[in-house]
Order: sequence, then C-alpha cells, then structure tokens
Amino acid sequence: MSPDSNRIALVAERWHAGLVARAVSPCRARLAEQGFTGIDVVDALMRVQLDTDVPVFSAVLTPHHFHEHGEHLAYFGRHFEVKGTELAHCGHAEPGGSGRLI
Repeated sequence: MSPDSNRIALVAERWHAGLVARAVSPCRARLAEQGFTGIDVVDALMRVQLDTDVPVFSAVLTPHHFHEHGEHLAYFGRHFEVKGTELAHCGHAEPGGSGRLI
C-alpha cells in the first residue's frame, strides 16, 4: 500500500442487518472521530485490498445455531459492538492510520 493512502472501505453484510449494524455504527463513529463467510469472500476482500491499495478489515461472525430471540439478539448485538470498535482501532493502527471511511 502506498504510504499516502488514507482511505478505508467498510463492507457490511445484510445478514440480520440490525445486528450487523451494531458493528458498523461504532466502527463508523470511532473512525469519524479520529450470511456466511467462505474462502471466496476472504479471497475477494484481499483482492480488493491489493488491487485498490485500500486497507480491508473484516469482522466475521457466523453463529452456527443462531435463533432470532431476545437472548441471541442481545448477546450478538453486544458482540458486534465490540467488533466494530476493534475494527476502528485497526483503522487507526494501519500505517498512515487516520484514514477516512469510504
């Protein structure tokens, strides 16, 4: 990646969009302040990073026995909030790290 690149792409799955948004929201907020995932998806993410010179970070959670009830929604919602914050920290830790979200 070029040292002057300061763009970050955020790609979010629409699988249970309300839950996934709980990872996206804190990630967007932190960066602004300063389904299923298979090998094909990971390969594509890496290809995008290499082809565009834009860092790609991924938070993946595919619970095997997810049920859309209060306990799972609350647990995975909290989990995605933590993952979104961790993604934001990765964005700032990346070389040149005060990137803007694209």
